[in-house]
Amino acid sequence: MDAASGRLGRVRVALYACIDDGREPLEVMAALRRCAEARDWVVALAVYDSVSLAVARSDRKLWPVVENMVVAGTVGGLLVQFADELAPTAEGREEVRGWLAQRQAFLLSTEAACPTASATRDGRRPEALPAALPNFRCTRGGLT
Repeated sequence: MDAASGRLGRVRVALYACIDDGREPLEVMAALRRCAEARDWVVALAVYDSVSLAVARSDRKLWPVVENMVVAGTVGGLLVQFADELAPTAEGREEVRGWLAQRQAFLLSTEAACPTASATRDGRRPEALPAALPNFRCTRGGLT
């Protein structure tokens, strides 16, 4: 919130992808940016790692940059295409969500928010969004 004006500031987010499946990195990042901009969020960081999803986040080259921005409060949310880019198991993804929540930050997967905006990988069904997130409306171009 801007104390002088009493208005809420725009949400600052980090866009992150871990690409190991032949997706085109620039297309993935452009799709994430479109989704963020459709929510009127400010993209403070947009990075991707080109490593196997099996590589621990701490061992990825650019994940620590995202982590540091969350810890510093520079971003209030993390936008990914697939939640499994952060952790391969449901328990691991819940751990990430909990870690973010402790820092008053959120995680949004475009796969879960708008399955038509990003095809699911490996025929998996998208994970449900936590109830605390606002409702999203799907369009052909992404989220609105």
